[in-house]
This record gives sequence, structure tokens and C-alpha cells, in this order.
Amino acid sequence: MEIPRNGMTGKRPKVEGEGIWKNRNEIIHEGTGRPGKVVVRSSLMLLDEYQTANESPEVGQKSTHAIMRWSPPQQECYKVNVDGTVFTKRKQMGIGVVIRDSAGEVVAVLSNRLAVPLGALETEAKAMETGVRFAAKVGIKDVIFEGDSL
Repeated sequence: MEIPRNGMTGKRPKVEGEGIWKNRNEIIHEGTGRPGKVVVRSSLMLLDEYQTANESPEVGQKSTHAIMRWSPPQQECYKVNVDGTVFTKRKQMGIGVVIRDSAGEVVAVLSNRLAVPLGALETEAKAMETGVRFAAKVGIKDVIFEGDSL
């Protein structure tokens, strides 16, 4: 399993070393351990997750948006905020949904990463669709939907 470095020179050996060290400590202190291939594979998966989380979104996707403050919905109503981001190099998109009540308290959240190569606008539309479906699944009825691109 080869994970591209994406400019992360030296990170792979360090992550593998940390995985080996952790496995060593588990063997010594807990009497359990994992096979070497499993240690390396899980270390590489952690590195991949780290790189994905720290990858820059598509250039220009968010740069034209003004900074806006969140405002709560009216009493007896909920607000569903959605956002999407595109990871062009990985041909993936990320979607986030947050549902809050009129006091601003978080009621439910959802986060997904999908291996679907969509553009920025299509990703925002998919995020909105996901928000609508998620609100229905949670049982929220009086809803205001809000996104930063649609």
C-alpha cells in the first residue's frame, strides 16, 4: 500500500515509527500486539487521513465569500447549516451538516467524505441535499436551510 506524500517529506517514516513504538508499548505493558503489516497499514491510513484533513480546498472555492455571522432561527424553529469542499487531487468531496435550535445549541451533526469528483457548485448542492435528508431523518420539521454558496 503506497500513500502519496503530497509534499509531506519525511512524514511517512515518522508515522510508521510511531506505530511501531505504540505496538511495542502494547506488547510490553498490555501483553498484546499486532502483526507488523497491520501496524504499517494502520499507520499509513492515519497519515492518509491527516493529509486529507489538511489538504487545501479547490483554489478559489471559498475566497470570494464574505465573512458572515451565524444568526439563530426564530423560536420553535431549527437551522440547518451545510457546507461542502472539493479535494481536487484526490477526486473527493467533503460534506458537513450542523443542525441547531433557536438557542444555538447543536442538535445533530453529520460529516462525510465521498469519492465523487464533483465541482465546487455541485458539491455545495450535494451538501444541501444531504442536509435536507439528514434533517428529515433526525425528525426536524420547522427548518431554515443555510449554506454559503447557494
